[in-house]
Amino acid sequence: MDNKIEICGEYYDRDITELDLSYRKKRKIPTNIKYLVKLELLDLNTNQLKEIKENTFDKLINLQNLDLGCNHLTEIKENIFDRLTNLQCLILGSNQLTEIKENTFNKLTNLQTLNLSRNKLTKIKTNTFNSLINLQILDLGYNHLTEIKEKTFGQLTNLQDLYLNGNKLTKIKTNTFNSLINLQDLYLYGNKLTEIKENTFDQLTNLQELHLECNKLTEIKENTFDQLTNLKTLDFNYNELTEIKENTFNQLTNLQELHLEHNKLTEIKENIFDRLTNLTQLHLYDNELTEIKENTFDKLTNLQYLYLNGNQLTEIKQNTFDKMTNLQKLHLYFNELTEIKENTFSRLINLHTLDLYGNKLTEIKENTFCRLTNLQTLNLGCNRLKEIKENTFGRLTNLRNLCLDYNKLKSLPLSILNCKRLRGLAYAHNRDITIDIRIQRFINRMYNYNNHGLFSDSQNVHSSSIQESVKKSIYNLMKDPFTCKKEFIIETILPYNLKCISSLLSYLDDEDYHSTLLLTFYDVFVKVFGRISNSEHKEELMRRLDEEMMESECKCFTGRITRLLNVLNGFYEDIQITISNNERISAIILSTLDGQEMSDELREICRAKLKDIGIEDEEIEVWLR
Repeated sequence: MDNKIEICGEYYDRDITELDLSYRKKRKIPTNIKYLVKLELLDLNTNQLKEIKENTFDKLINLQNLDLGCNHLTEIKENIFDRLTNLQCLILGSNQLTEIKENTFNKLTNLQTLNLSRNKLTKIKTNTFNSLINLQILDLGYNHLTEIKEKTFGQLTNLQDLYLNGNKLTKIKTNTFNSLINLQDLYLYGNKLTEIKENTFDQLTNLQELHLECNKLTEIKENTFDQLTNLKTLDFNYNELTEIKENTFNQLTNLQELHLEHNKLTEIKENIFDRLTNLTQLHLYDNELTEIKENTFDKLTNLQYLYLNGNQLTEIKQNTFDKMTNLQKLHLYFNELTEIKENTFSRLINLHTLDLYGNKLTEIKENTFCRLTNLQTLNLGCNRLKEIKENTFGRLTNLRNLCLDYNKLKSLPLSILNCKRLRGLAYAHNRDITIDIRIQRFINRMYNYNNHGLFSDSQNVHSSSIQESVKKSIYNLMKDPFTCKKEFIIETILPYNLKCISSLLSYLDDEDYHSTLLLTFYDVFVKVFGRISNSEHKEELMRRLDEEMMESECKCFTGRITRLLNVLNGFYEDIQITISNNERISAIILSTLDGQEMSDELREICRAKLKDIGIEDEEIEVWLR
């Protein structure tokens, strides 16, 4: 035992290089740590530390990674890190720090990552970071900062990622970022910025991502981005922009993603996107656009995703999309469209998702979709269609999901039979609809084949039986501005040791779209995760998430989403979910089939199980016929 040392009731070799003491409910750092002189990584995350004594780390001269996040620290003594000259990563996030003394980091010249997020910092002294000449990542997100002094980042010439999101900044001084010549990602979302001065970003010539979402910006000055020639992502969603000046984006020739959703734009000038030849995503949804000029998108030949939903468009001019041959997803739902001209989509040969839900369409011309041979998801729900002409879907041989619910249809066209890959068909809430026997057989085969529970109308958890409460809850949820990357979600939930983790990770990777909602599981999960993360009941909601996701195993897509929403049920007034009989029936059938085709033997097993939970014979036969 001579070479062993006791720490927190356990014995460790004095020569260890890594020590994980996270989640130990420790109020103090064990004094014996000072003997572990070869330590390179020390994790004290998620304890109950309120203070750190002055000489605690003095012997740990080889330390490279120190995690003090998620504790109750209210201050950091000025010389506490002075001996840690090899430190590369320091995590102080999610504490209760109100101030950082000016010399705290003076000796940390090798530091590459500094996380001070989710504290109570109201200001940063000008010289606080002056010695951090090798710093690459600085996270000051979710503090109470009201201003950043102009020279605060003056020495951080190697900084690549800067997080200032979730503060109370109302303005950015013009020279604030002038020294950040290697900055690649700048996060300013969730502040109270009302304007961006014209030269603010002029020195950020290597910037690739700029996030300005969720502020109070009313205009963008025309030359604001002229020097950002390497920018790939620009995000302005959830601001108060009423117009975009014509030359605003002229120098952004490498831009790939542009987010202008959730603003008050009433017009898009015709040539505004002409220089954005590398753009792959354009988000214009939830504005007040009444028209799109015919040549607006002509230069966007590489665009793959176009979101125009939630505007007030009454028509789409016939040649609007003609040059967008690489477009894969087009969202036009929740507009005021009364007609689609026959050749509107004829050049969109790579389109896989077309969403026209919630418009005022009374007819679809027979050749409207005839060139869309790669289309996989088509949503025509919630319109005023009385008839679908016979050959409308005849060439959609790759179609997987078709939504026709909430119309006035009396029948379905036989051309549906050409959609050999169809796995989701929603046609609920069409009064007095009659289904041809050939289509009914096709639906039944689809039901037997599909392992994800995309059933026909009376059976379909994705159409008639997806409850209005679920739809309404999802609609409310999707208004939330919160967004984050999958990596951040995984990093956040892993420490909770959820039993459901393997299932949850597979759900997050699933790229299939819900046949009616036209959302992936990940789309909904991000919004639920946002609510959980910002709730005072976070621990309880994480526990519920684990329970509900365990219950969601072997359930269909809607079953999973319903269970996911149920995590928030009772905590938020706009989320109200009741688990339906249909979901229970669906889950039992899916778990019994376990990927097999329905046979007489499996049918009898399903019948017995459904009787056991009190399902009436008549309803059982509808599901098992």
